[in-house]
Amino acid sequence: MIVLAAFAAAVAFSQPGNLGIFTDESRVGANAPGVKASYDPVKGEYRITGGGENMWGSSDAFYFVWKKASGDMTLSADIEWVGTSDANHRKAVLMIRQSLDPGSAYADAVSHGDGLTSLQFRGAANEQTYQIFTQVEGPVRLRLVREGSRFTMYAGKPGGELKPVGPVEYVSLKGSVYVGLGVCSHVATTVETAIFSNVKLEERTGPARPAISGIANIAVKVKDLDEARKFYTGVVGLEEAFQTRDAEIPGKLSNFKVNDRQFVEVSPTLQGDEDRLIRIGFETTDAAKLRDYLASKGVTVPASVGTDANGNRSFSVMDPDGNRVQFVEYLPGSVHRLDVGKHLSANRLSDHILHVGARVNDAARSDSFYKDILGFRPQWKGGPTDDRFEWISLMTPDGPDWMEYMVRPEKLTAKQLGVFNHYSLETLDIQKLYQTVLGRGYKPPQEPAIARDGRWLLQLYDPSLTRTEIMVRKPVQTPCCSPNLDDLK
Repeated sequence: MIVLAAFAAAVAFSQPGNLGIFTDESRVGANAPGVKASYDPVKGEYRITGGGENMWGSSDAFYFVWKKASGDMTLSADIEWVGTSDANHRKAVLMIRQSLDPGSAYADAVSHGDGLTSLQFRGAANEQTYQIFTQVEGPVRLRLVREGSRFTMYAGKPGGELKPVGPVEYVSLKGSVYVGLGVCSHVATTVETAIFSNVKLEERTGPARPAISGIANIAVKVKDLDEARKFYTGVVGLEEAFQTRDAEIPGKLSNFKVNDRQFVEVSPTLQGDEDRLIRIGFETTDAAKLRDYLASKGVTVPASVGTDANGNRSFSVMDPDGNRVQFVEYLPGSVHRLDVGKHLSANRLSDHILHVGARVNDAARSDSFYKDILGFRPQWKGGPTDDRFEWISLMTPDGPDWMEYMVRPEKLTAKQLGVFNHYSLETLDIQKLYQTVLGRGYKPPQEPAIARDGRWLLQLYDPSLTRTEIMVRKPVQTPCCSPNLDDLK
């Protein structure tokens, strides 16, 4: 459903506090005296006088008329400056931002005083600001579109065709956001005025998505369970806690416990050179509501969600590349919850699955599921060279873990699939861990090394070639290719 907010005709100029479709106005950062906003319902115009030294770098100063909203949305307006000015970089903006803090993450569509228009964005709080220019000069009609974590600007002359700019995919906004109109004078001691007309805000509503808090599991096939035990328990140090059932897999899966909420599940059903990956799994706070949400977005889901064979609520869907994705809501009395505090080996190399990775053919198609529907948030993307984005990391919507696209469209061998479909364990001291692994009789193919994202990595492989990656989360070098937008730095 789309809720469209526009302007109703009236016979008098707005009184103080009447802000049309918006609810409030605020100084963001320092502003000179005289900032104000008014709305004329007869003309359908906002007149905003704003101050502030700039909206750039790691913080902003401007005057903002706003309302709180959530989900996907589109904000459009015609923009025209009042009077001439020497401040060529005064800014009138359509903005969506996380908070009213000066350093908040945001995206906006900007009309500058000299006619320049651009899409500007700050990917995370207190990071630097970036922009993409257009060839359209003011006065202009601008449109800012949010689709998940993707922001696109459209620009053109009022009444004319609007052309897209972007999109950008590095803006990490969670939950409710502030959407509205703003003016920055670009001079700390002065104010400037802009008129916004034909303003429209579209908010797309539907079933709310419950929280997806992190990684729950990765399930893989092996040829020989006893040999797998030697690796997952003998080398990685995970205890085999219990066995579970999955309707998609014959027999039982052995659960090697990383912590009370994360498991490596192993099934001895591997045949020949088939893909070792069974599924990746994420934890949700409400599996039934998540099923309903996905159904509203056109995703093929089960008819209903009940209690599964392990005592939890769970269901699976297929992502655009054919990877099976499970969502699980742990319930009291389930196999998993009855084991809380147990089988947490002191020999574990790690007590946290940091991310899972899966082979992806088309990143844009995968984005339509993971980012646009599920709400996963960009963290980093890169590749073997600066111009190739083959490793794309997306944070879980409501937690600190992430999913990694391993982009490769061509047919892969079983060994290559074992590299691509993987999971990663977190460590704080990779050199010490490396010596521990050697002491357990396992010689990794390579010694620890700093990867392209600036993080220390070590690679281990089970006997059926599925990769266990060990990672130090905090980068020790500046990452290549794109900014690091990790929640935890």
